[in-house]
This record gives sequence, structure tokens and C-alpha cells, in this order.
Amino acid sequence: MDAITHGEAQGSKELMEEASKVEDELKRRLPIGWSTSLATLRREFVDVRGYSEQALNRALVVLQRRETIQIRAGGSQVYRNGV
Repeated sequence: MDAITHGEAQGSKELMEEASKVEDELKRRLPIGWSTSLATLRREFVDVRGYSEQALNRALVVLQRRETIQIRAGGSQVYRNGV
């Protein structure tokens, strides 16, 4: 059981590190006052840059909780409204 628990913790830690990198890149990619579609972000970050979709989703949730971004238009648009 310890191996299973240890493996989950490592995966979570790696996911959090990846999500943190995605956060930083999202802030660079999306200037304050700009918006883009969620599909475009998925294509850029998951398909082109090779991040996991889970890391992108987690980064978006964290930024939304910090009120750095807003999810608009029923979840299809991401708007950067703060630092």
C-alpha cells in the first residue's frame, strides 16, 4: 500500500509543478484585457507545447480562484482581467 500512496503523491506533486509552469506561461501568453478561446489554449498548451490537459485545467482553476482570469461565454472564452 505504501507504494501506491507514494506513487499518487509523486503524480500530484509533478502535476502541481507542471500546472505552475502552465500558469506562468498563461500569464505571458494572455496580456491583461485580452481574451482567447479555451480551444486555442488547449491546442497551444497540450498539442504544441506538450503539457497535460490536467495541468492546463488546474492552472485555469487556480488563476480563476485568484481572480486573474474569468471564464466567459459558457466556458468557451478565457479573459485575463488581473495580475
